[in-house]
Amino acid sequence: MADNIRRKRLAGTIRRHLSEGIAREVADPRLAALSIQEVEMTGDLSIAKVQVRLMFGGEDESARTMAMAALTRLAPGLRASVAGALRMRNVPELRFVYDEGADKRARISEVLDEIKRDDAERTADLAEKPKE
Repeated sequence: MADNIRRKRLAGTIRRHLSEGIAREVADPRLAALSIQEVEMTGDLSIAKVQVRLMFGGEDESARTMAMAALTRLAPGLRASVAGALRMRNVPELRFVYDEGADKRARISEVLDEIKRDDAERTADLAEKPKE
C-alpha cells in the first residue's frame, strides 16, 4: 500500500512539474494547447507514462503526430528538469502517449445526436403520412 501511495505522489509531482515546465519553458507552438491528462508510474518507478491531449486541434491526426514528435524530442530535457523536483537517484523515463479518450467521447456524442435527429425526422415523417 505504501508503494501505491508513493507511485501516486510521484506521478502527481511529475504531472505538475511537466505542466508548468511545458507552459513556461517550451516555446514550440505545436505544444501551446497541450494538456497533461494523467501520469502513470510502473511498479519499479522506472517509467512514467504521460498521457497528453491537445485542447484544440486534437481531431487533426497531423497535429497530434507533430505534437507527439516534438514531445519525444523534448523528453530528455524534460526528464532532466523533472530530476531536480523529484530528488531521486534514478529519474523515471518519460514516455508520452496521446490520450484519445476525450476525442472518442466527443465523436460518440456527435453520432448519438445524429441518431436522435434522424429518429425525430422519421417520427415526424410517419406522423405526417396519411393512414391507408
